Amino acid sequence: MKEEYIFIGVDIGTTGVRAAAYEKNGTLFYYADEYYSIEMPRPNYAEQNHELIFNKTKKVIKEVANKLLYLRKKPLGISLSVAMHSFALAKKDKFLSNMLIWADSRASKLVKDYKAKSDNIKYFYDKTCCPPHSCYPYFKMLYFKQNYENLDFDRVYSLKDYIFEQLTGFWCIDKSCACASGFYNANDLNWDDDLLYSLGLKKENLPEVKDTIFNLGLKEEIAKELNLAPGLPVVIGSSDGVLVNLGISCFKEGQMSATIGTSGALRLISNGVKKDSSARTWCYNLLDDTWVVGGAINNGGIVLKWLRDKICHYSTSNLENIDIDV
Repeated sequence: MKEEYIFIGVDIGTTGVRAAAYEKNGTLFYYADEYYSIEMPRPNYAEQNHELIFNKTKKVIKEVANKLLYLRKKPLGISLSVAMHSFALAKKDKFLSNMLIWADSRASKLVKDYKAKSDNIKYFYDKTCCPPHSCYPYFKMLYFKQNYENLDFDRVYSLKDYIFEQLTGFWCIDKSCACASGFYNANDLNWDDDLLYSLGLKKENLPEVKDTIFNLGLKEEIAKELNLAPGLPVVIGSSDGVLVNLGISCFKEGQMSATIGTSGALRLISNGVKKDSSARTWCYNLLDDTWVVGGAINNGGIVLKWLRDKICHYSTSNLENIDIDV
């Protein structure tokens, strides 16, 4: 087989996962996608089954890998893009709950009380570059601590480090997703000791933080399942939010993008940490000195999904039967 500069990009979003094989010049060889739902068992809850998402992720990667085999083309690696702000606790790899996603707002009252003290806003924002909000895992963890007694866990997971660990066997997270957790000090580029202490956490409860270009080899058993070469590099990548700018070649100082996906956001590229005096914007690392500053709304394209499902009562199968793309 001819080895060419082909990578499999994997985007694990809020409502679906996509895998695509691209050549260096941008040629798309093949594309596959799968969809999954958000579970909302109670008001303000928004959860997803992490194992289901991983199985869907494997399915789209395998479909793309099989197409490349058919075309007699050999990929050089896999790179990941994953949605931000997910959170789950685990004990010896056994999860205590589903993965809470960014849309989970059960901590919203807690955040409102937290923000009532103006010193709290400045303290949290100066450290993390994250405006206090229920989307952040810090406040999800605070909610769990205040509402559940005797929590027995040893790891705090996000979807990114869970997926990367399943593929490579190594538990770590990229700087971009770490920045979006509320546990991470954007000034020191490390988990913040004071914030962790306030939650009764230690650094060993959280994954090791790596650059967004960090990579490890695909585990042998997973490689066999996906019809890929064992040891194939898996690049940890970044969050789907900041990768938007990279994907549209908007990554020079001062360039801005506007996106409406499941949610919506404005993002500005900065050569360094940039803070807002009123603590309204967030700032996440993309690579080295490249940072993405922005603001977001939760009710973007997800409103259309709600309209489709709850008002029009169109399921995926209903739409497929009348030849309409979901």
